[in-house]
Amino acid sequence: ASSTVTTEVPSHGSNNKSISKSNSRKNSRKRRKLSGMKRIAATTRERSRIEHLNCAFITLRSRIPTQPSDVKLTKVETLRLAMSYIMHLEKLVGDIKAH
Repeated sequence: ASSTVTTEVPSHGSNNKSISKSNSRKNSRKRRKLSGMKRIAATTRERSRIEHLNCAFITLRSRIPTQPSDVKLTKVETLRLAMSYIMHLEKLVGDIKAH
């Protein structure tokens, strides 16, 4: 038997988003501690994942024009600015197609 709980998540801006979580047998189990070698392997995979993610952000930052150009943006700032820049480029393409 499972039930659904809705939680309000505060967000930046005027949007309020809800997240639904399902309480089930799987979610209520306690996490088992991994053995030494499995923990090391999991930690290594996580470090590699984070390193790849950080490299992707560095690449994305290098593609977004900023003033001044040497300012390092946070990850959230990078994503927001990238979205804004993409929308700007889409508008430019739309304007060119309209002519």
